Amino acid sequence: MLRKYFFLAGSLSIISTVVSAQSPSLVFPDGAKVCFVGNSITQAGEYLHYIRGFYATRYPEQKVEFINCGISGDVTGGILARMQPDIMVHKPDYAVIMIGMNDVNRPLYAARFNGIDSIQQKKKMALAIYKDNLSQIVKYFVDHKVKVILQKPSIYDQTAKLPQENLNGVNDALATCAGYMQELADKYRLRTVDYWSIMTAINRKMQATDSSFTIVGKDRVHPASPGHFTMAYQFLHSTLGAIPANIISLNYGSKKVVATHGARVTDLSFSKNEIHFTHQPASLPYIMFSAATPALDLVPFTKEFNTELLKVAGLPEGNYRLVLNDSIAGEFSSAQFSEGINIALLNTPQSRQAKEVLEYCLKMKSIESDLRQLRHMEYRTLFKLPNGNIKDSGIAILQRKLADTATKKNERPPAERYLKNKPKEEDLYKEWDRMQQRLYEINKPEAVRVKIEKI
Repeated sequence: MLRKYFFLAGSLSIISTVVSAQSPSLVFPDGAKVCFVGNSITQAGEYLHYIRGFYATRYPEQKVEFINCGISGDVTGGILARMQPDIMVHKPDYAVIMIGMNDVNRPLYAARFNGIDSIQQKKKMALAIYKDNLSQIVKYFVDHKVKVILQKPSIYDQTAKLPQENLNGVNDALATCAGYMQELADKYRLRTVDYWSIMTAINRKMQATDSSFTIVGKDRVHPASPGHFTMAYQFLHSTLGAIPANIISLNYGSKKVVATHGARVTDLSFSKNEIHFTHQPASLPYIMFSAATPALDLVPFTKEFNTELLKVAGLPEGNYRLVLNDSIAGEFSSAQFSEGINIALLNTPQSRQAKEVLEYCLKMKSIESDLRQLRHMEYRTLFKLPNGNIKDSGIAILQRKLADTATKKNERPPAERYLKNKPKEEDLYKEWDRMQQRLYEINKPEAVRVKIEKI
């Protein structure tokens, strides 16, 4: 029997009590533009991709546009410099900010600098600049009526046993950055998402038995897929709180619908050892891709955000087949039906539709990546801040760079990518707009015919 589909099954999550959700819950409204502002962890777009996919499946009627405004290697000063051409140009309703990993000036924490007073002063100066710049960033958004969400930085892993040099003290500096964020949140009454605490707690728990475990990557900085999904979970947990399960509850004995939530039941009929009805879900389940699946052992995402419970009380004892649109979804005992089956975890017409939606989000992420690479080259390589409007000059610079035999091998692919995409930048933005519109056309849940029959 498929015990893992039970709603009441024991969770492997290790952090369910680390952080409580803030209230009231924040669901981005229909038509909202939400800019995620940050460095390479944001430019990579993975945790943002998971959030976008969740909204597309859970809130199919709310067209929210999530916009990546991350720049690899960026700092608070960089955000201030590109505020108008790269962020405010989108006319955001919300700015979601995570910054600090580069501001702390990680190289200063190398062991060879330990005990050098001048280095200690530089560390303090870096944090002071961060605090001042972050204050300016938040004030700017607040003054321009942009709602702000502060994401306390993801961690630098200074506790895992990894080959990468350990810049001990960086994560403590990031904790200080998180403290500055909290001060601003208190001052302006802003919502926060605490990545630092949840990721530190997971590392502490897992490294107690596996010293090489890391919730981020092997470079101690950039999260792999499970880390990004953990961040997406924490964002949803902190903004939405746990979402009530979608429920269809029937009683075979009384031949009635006991309760529904997030679903509509029609054409209900009972016969000997069988139940038939049409299920119109209000949302789609969330389908995990394999790379991020390990995160489900670390966070209670399924329990809080991905439960669609089908319960049938009073079924005669025995085993039953669950059939959706003439396709067998599974076989379960009457006791399992009475306890409740999480159909979000089954291979169903809804899950197959959800997979198509999330795969479409991956295509959007690919175009988004091309667009962010253009901005990254302009802001971090071509050094054209604050204008950010580079055309022939930037192309000429990179053409000369590629023609130079002294150009390093690893510098060639980004230059070639920029030269390929810059001439069609306008078309890329148009394609993005088309895909954003299309996303909210393919994500509408379809009605499903349901049959429960005794085997």
